[in-house]
Amino acid sequence: MRTCLAFVSLLIALLAQAQWLVPLGPQQRYRVSITTEQAQLSGICIIKADSAARQWRGTMVNEFGVHAFDFTLSQQRNKVKLQNVMQGLNRWYIKREISRDLQYLFQATPSACTSRNRSITLEGDTAIVLNNTRRNIIYHFQPLTTLPDAATE
Repeated sequence: MRTCLAFVSLLIALLAQAQWLVPLGPQQRYRVSITTEQAQLSGICIIKADSAARQWRGTMVNEFGVHAFDFTLSQQRNKVKLQNVMQGLNRWYIKREISRDLQYLFQATPSACTSRNRSITLEGDTAIVLNNTRRNIIYHFQPLTTLPDAATE
């Protein structure tokens, strides 16, 4: 029992100090582009912490305001669930691949950015590119910076 308790305590300490490649705070905003051989989907992804449910909730909207999908990310970052998926993406195999890719992205650490079917690279200081080599899907995440208020200038 003591060995099990020590192992669990060590695991919790390591997870608490893990440096994630994609930092998630109270609210994050990204410019996102998802590219395949036949199509491209680009827009904005907003991720907010939901402290009551102990998870993060995110949504992706294209430039015209069309809602692509919502997702939830567990606090341990080990499960992503897609919800409210637009009609063109609402196929079980597409939803499964997108959720697995997002799960891999949010679990990535700087020391482990490559697996058999996926790789993550950094462009510049802030842009993150996830490449699903098996399905030839490229996700490009660029953090949005706040623009100065026009009224103050």
